[in-house]
Amino acid sequence: MRRIALASAAMIVTLCAFAQEPPARIRLAGVFLQGFSVWRSEAQNCAPPAAKPWMNFDCGFFKCPKPKFLGIPLELDYSNWRQSPRVTEVEVEARKPFAMHLGGSMVTGTVGDAVKSLTGLPYTLYSHSCRYDVKFTPRPGAMYEATIDPASEGGCFLRLTEIRATDTGNFERVAIDGAELKACGAR
Repeated sequence: MRRIALASAAMIVTLCAFAQEPPARIRLAGVFLQGFSVWRSEAQNCAPPAAKPWMNFDCGFFKCPKPKFLGIPLELDYSNWRQSPRVTEVEVEARKPFAMHLGGSMVTGTVGDAVKSLTGLPYTLYSHSCRYDVKFTPRPGAMYEATIDPASEGGCFLRLTEIRATDTGNFERVAIDGAELKACGAR
């Protein structure tokens, strides 16, 4: 009887320890002129769920949603993010698989004399779809960053990293062990 009581007490202590673990935090960011959204998605089939996005970073004509910051260190790690900052930091449950579908449409422009003389317009606009499926298991108290950078040669790329403290007290970005990343027809 005493063994059962000790085992029960040990299980309660373990459950309480897991319940009190700090959540993980993730910074989500991208520079888009159209439709940057994030869906929680277990399917990992490159299709956004039919439900409304978990987070919608779409900007209106004059303003964008207000970002939320939870103290994740280091500046964002992608080009020209200050031009159109679509960023927020959120808590996610630790030790459970975290899966999302994220992305949007990026519009870029080029100046061309031939186009300018034919159309009278100074720019030619191109739209690129930048969508990805991501899945990993966050560690308690860990900090992560998922950014879609529009400056790559192919139009965009996703960078998913963990932000860790170094022995010197600084922070660095490191790859996430076991993370699954899937490009979803980025064009």
